[in-house]
Amino acid sequence: MLSRRTFLAGAATPWAVAAQSAKSLNLKITGLKTIVVNVGSVNWVFCKVLTNQGLTGLGEGSITSKEATLSQAILEHERYLLGKDPTDIELHWQAMFRYPRWRGGPILNSAISAIEIALWDILGQALGVPIYKLLGGAARRRIRLYKDVGSTVDAFLQAKAEGYTAAKSGFIAVEKEVVRPAYAVREAARRLAEVRKAVGDDFDICIDAHGQLTTVMAVDFCTRIEELRPFFVEEPTQLEDVDELDLLRRKTKVPLATGERSFTKYGFAAFCSRHLVD
Repeated sequence: MLSRRTFLAGAATPWAVAAQSAKSLNLKITGLKTIVVNVGSVNWVFCKVLTNQGLTGLGEGSITSKEATLSQAILEHERYLLGKDPTDIELHWQAMFRYPRWRGGPILNSAISAIEIALWDILGQALGVPIYKLLGGAARRRIRLYKDVGSTVDAFLQAKAEGYTAAKSGFIAVEKEVVRPAYAVREAARRLAEVRKAVGDDFDICIDAHGQLTTVMAVDFCTRIEELRPFFVEEPTQLEDVDELDLLRRKTKVPLATGERSFTKYGFAAFCSRHLVD
C-alpha cells in the first residue's frame, strides 16, 4: 500500500528531485562582492554571491562607462539577499525587480542580471550539472558564428579565410567622435560595396550602426545598400523612439536588428508585436 505522499514523491520530475536536493544543502546567502576588470577599451563588472556552504556564484552585468554605478547597484541588493536561499532564483528576481518603486533601465536591470547569473551558477554547482541542463538541455549541436572585424576589405577577407561565413563591422564613418551625415552615409555605402565585391555574394555582411544615425540618415543608408544585401543593420535608430524604427521599417527592405540596449519583456514587446525587426 502506498500513501498519497509516497506515491507523489515517487512520481516527482527530475527537476523536482534536483530542487529538493539543492534545498537539502541548506544554502544561505552571506554576502555580495563586485569586481571591476579593465580589459583595455572597456571595464567589465563581475558579481560574486557568497554562501554559508562555501559555494560562490559568479555573474556579470557590464555597462560601458557606468561600471562604478553598476557595481554599487549590485551591492544595494545585499540587504535583501542576506540569509536567503540562493536557489529560489525566480522569487529573488521578482523581488529585486518589483519591490523597488524605481525600476528598469540598463543599470538597475544589469545589476539584477549579474546577481541572477550568479544564483544560477550556485544552483548548478550545488546539483553538479551544467546550467544549460537546468534550463531544458541542449537545443542544437552546432551554431553559426560571425566575427567582429574592421570595415576594410582585408578584414573581411581575413575572416573568410579563417572559415567564417559572416562578419560584422560598423561601417559608419566617425572622425574624432564626429559623424558628418552626408559623408558618413556615402562613405559607409562605398565601403560596403567594396567589401561585397571582395567577399562575393554568398558571404553574409552584418552592419552595426551603434545608434549613430539619425532617422533620416538611417533611411538614406538602408535604401542605398539594399542591392548589396546586408544580412542585417543593427541599431539603425535610437532606442527611445520605436516609431522612428517603424518609419525606417516601412521605407526599406534591408533586414533590421536591435535590442542590445533593451531590457525585460516590456522593452521587447513593441519590437515583436509590431514586427519592427527581423
